[in-house]
Amino acid sequence: MKRLINLTTLCVLIFALALVSAHAKSKGDAAVGEAVKKLERGWAEAYVKGDAAALERIEAKDFTFIDSSGKISTKADDLRDVKSGALKMTECKLDDLKVRIYGKTAVVTGVTTVKGSSNGQDISGRYRFTDVLVRKKNEWKAVSTQESLIADKK
Repeated sequence: MKRLINLTTLCVLIFALALVSAHAKSKGDAAVGEAVKKLERGWAEAYVKGDAAALERIEAKDFTFIDSSGKISTKADDLRDVKSGALKMTECKLDDLKVRIYGKTAVVTGVTTVKGSSNGQDISGRYRFTDVLVRKKNEWKAVSTQESLIADKK
C-alpha cells in the first residue's frame, strides 16, 4: 500500500512539473511573440521612413521576398529600391498579426495595408502575408516574406 501511495505521489509530482514547465514555456513564447511583433512593426515603419539602415539590420543576408505576382526579390533588391526611391511607401499598417514560435524560427501571418509605389506603379492595397524569421546570435532576422493581394469585396 505504501508503495502505491509513493507511486501515486510521484505521478502527481511529475504531472505538476509538466504543467509548470508548459506554463513557463507558454509565457516565454508569449514574450518572444511580442518581441517578434515589435520587430514587424519596426520593419513596416522602416519602409515608410525609407530607412535602409533599419532594413539592413532586420533582413538576413539571404532574405527573399515573393510579391503578389510571384516575382522574387532579394535583400539587395530591397535596399537598392528603398535607397533610390524606386520603392516609396506613405503607409504600411499591420493588422491581424499572429506569431507562431518553433524553437529559433518564428512564422508570422497578418494583413498589411500599403499606400505607395514601386518603380512608378501604384502598389496600394491590402495584402495577406507570411514572414519567416530566424533567431541568429540572439537577434531575429527576416529570411522570407510572401504576400498575396486581398481582392476587394464587391
